[in-house]
Amino acid sequence: MFSIDRLTAITLACLLAACTLPPAPPSDPRLAHPITVKPVSVALALKGVQPDGSLSPRDISQAGALFDRYARVRRGPLSLDPGPLAPIAWERYAAELRLIAQDRGVAADQMIVARTTSETPALRFTDFVAEGPDCVAPPNNTPGWAFGCAQQRNLAAMIADPLDLVQPGELAPADAARLSVVMDNYRKGNSTTSKRSENERAIVSGGNP
Repeated sequence: MFSIDRLTAITLACLLAACTLPPAPPSDPRLAHPITVKPVSVALALKGVQPDGSLSPRDISQAGALFDRYARVRRGPLSLDPGPLAPIAWERYAAELRLIAQDRGVAADQMIVARTTSETPALRFTDFVAEGPDCVAPPNNTPGWAFGCAQQRNLAAMIADPLDLVQPGELAPADAARLSVVMDNYRKGNSTTSKRSENERAIVSGGNP
């Protein structure tokens, strides 16, 4: 049987040992392993622009890809930087870019002229990226530190629009015509599902003919 003094000493030792343990991480992975959303500048230098302002095939292809990326976010203005082009060449340069942009669904009023000291004509806009947590064990190897870390890192890599992590985007308006048809069928007691053709029907067989 332990004496009271020895039992007290063991209890104090346990309490002191507990005080030295690192604090437990938050139970919510969003707090324990936060995703960082930050702005980045997207720039494309059009190095093949001719002195008369015409674009090379490579420039046309690269500009189209950048317009496609911008059309997915449509966040802020898209800057057209004429660089060292002369005014007459700049007019042709801007006209060709606006035609490419229009073909990719980007309106002319979303683009602005922003001349800089760049040595080459360029396109620029601001986008956002999501950076996931670094899932490396901490030096003190805190128990439970890894919970949810991989999930947060994967989410940051897969998110289409990083700003959705900060604030959800607006929902598109409902299809009023389709809603009216569904509600009318519901009131009449008819099926509210869409009709399917024979080619869309799946046949489930139990193995018997």
